[in-house]
Amino acid sequence: MELSLKNSDLNQFCELKGIKKEFSIPKTPQQNGIAERKNRTLIVAARTMLVDSLLPIPFWAEAVNTTCYVQNRVLVTKPHNKTPYELLHGRTLSIGFMRPFGCLVTILNTLDPLGKFEGKVDEGFLVGYSVNSKAFRVFNSRTHIVQETLHVNFMENKPNIAGSGPTWDRLDYSMLICSYHSSLERLTQPFQADPQPPVYTPALQLSQHSQPPESWSHHLFPQVELQV
Repeated sequence: MELSLKNSDLNQFCELKGIKKEFSIPKTPQQNGIAERKNRTLIVAARTMLVDSLLPIPFWAEAVNTTCYVQNRVLVTKPHNKTPYELLHGRTLSIGFMRPFGCLVTILNTLDPLGKFEGKVDEGFLVGYSVNSKAFRVFNSRTHIVQETLHVNFMENKPNIAGSGPTWDRLDYSMLICSYHSSLERLTQPFQADPQPPVYTPALQLSQHSQPPESWSHHLFPQVELQV
């Protein structure tokens, strides 16, 4: 951050515009209260969007970007009673294209060569809006890639539910088994003056002969890999 704010280009721009730069002391957020308060506003909104949409934590960056995008076009600031977009461009913006974050969508497959009788769409969900073009940012559940496209249909009336996947199920279940056995051995082990650290069976081996309960699948998400 220090190098990005202290450079010759920025110094020249500030001198041209008559801007005086003042830097805060490291580890002193109190001196930069406006930016810190704005960060809190973005994080709180992004966390709420993730919880409401039932999307996993790896999508936090998309949620923060979407929060910033929406607030710049919707949030009215005082004393001008205008949105930041209006103050910058001098005109209002139609927001009828906006949809709920995490909304289920169907994406037209324009990448693969498909036959006339093959399926033409993939399922996914909305994760934001493009800042460089008029397009939506959607996560493709088949390819596990975030892509920008305009060929989407929104299913706002269809509720989004937490997915399930063998990788996440086995990982969470094995972690619970390991934690349970560790606590049980500590309780049943006699007191020793200089106890040796117990050796536990690896979590993956413990879960090879055990299957997670079916009720867990409603609280787990598939493993995803973001590629932009």
